[in-house]
Amino acid sequence: NTIGNIHVGDRTKKFIEVSQIQEMKKEMVPGDILVHRKNWYASNLGIPGFWTHTGIYTGSLEDMDAFFASEFPRDGHASVSEYLKAEMPKVYSVLTEKDKNGYTPSVIESQTHGSLIQSIESSASVDYFGVVRSRLSKAELLEVVLTGFSHYAKPYDFAFDLNTKSEVYCSELVYDAYLKTSKSNG
Repeated sequence: NTIGNIHVGDRTKKFIEVSQIQEMKKEMVPGDILVHRKNWYASNLGIPGFWTHTGIYTGSLEDMDAFFASEFPRDGHASVSEYLKAEMPKVYSVLTEKDKNGYTPSVIESQTHGSLIQSIESSASVDYFGVVRSRLSKAELLEVVLTGFSHYAKPYDFAFDLNTKSEVYCSELVYDAYLKTSKSNG
């Protein structure tokens, strides 16, 4: 946990600005995979490759309700919002609150202090940012998002063990969400 938060260097302002994030957000859809990198952190030394972090864009409750409207009703619920309120009340609660800067939560990811849901404005406040979109159907993307939410509030997996599900690291959360299942081609 300590190494992941050690900043080495004088530059603290991130290259990606909020105005750029908000422009990108207009093109994003629930289920998009986010990859990013913060420069000048000691943890970058121990993570292979350029992209050091990943997460899943979910969009706001309103975004999910609109995007997944064709997939409802489901299990007696008329919308994603109704489903989450009944089946994942802690997730629903977080998605209904704005963050300290007034932004709407729209990303599920795992960081050193655990799996969390936060705004894209906070998540993408980094030095390099990319988005990968799958070719899955909306029904499959709904499974991706719900599986991602199932990891909410789990501790960070510092052992990087794909076989344990009580703790998850960032790419494990995305990996699990995109695994092939009976409801998704993965």
